[in-house]
Amino acid sequence: MSSGAASARGLADSAAEDLDAADTLELLAKAPDPASAARLSLAQISAALKRARRRDIPAKAAAIQAALCAEHLGQPAVVTAACAASVRAPAALLMTLHDQVKALQGQVEAHFGRHPDAEIILSQPGLGVVLGARVLAEFG
Repeated sequence: MSSGAASARGLADSAAEDLDAADTLELLAKAPDPASAARLSLAQISAALKRARRRDIPAKAAAIQAALCAEHLGQPAVVTAACAASVRAPAALLMTLHDQVKALQGQVEAHFGRHPDAEIILSQPGLGVVLGARVLAEFG
């Protein structure tokens, strides 16, 4: 496994168990290689977890830091740099997509309530504004 992939996997396993979570992406953008990941402070990790509204932040931050500081198989510097670049680019892309999804969600929330059937759709169990708008779009 490449050094960048090891860093990404450690973050994913410890932080959110998925690589597209906001906190995981934030930490990957800050530290895409094992050396910079090992230098992440508990405060930096905790801040990312807090912004992502995670629970049990102190324990999770400590677990993430321990995973990132653990011994990993090393790669030559040029390979590590290439892997870091290959981690940094998709992380930036996914963060941009997250921002766009939030913007679209805001638009849906701003306009869905204007529909004459919005109240009826929202009265259905499990349907919020975004899912209700999708149901309305698909079924009319």
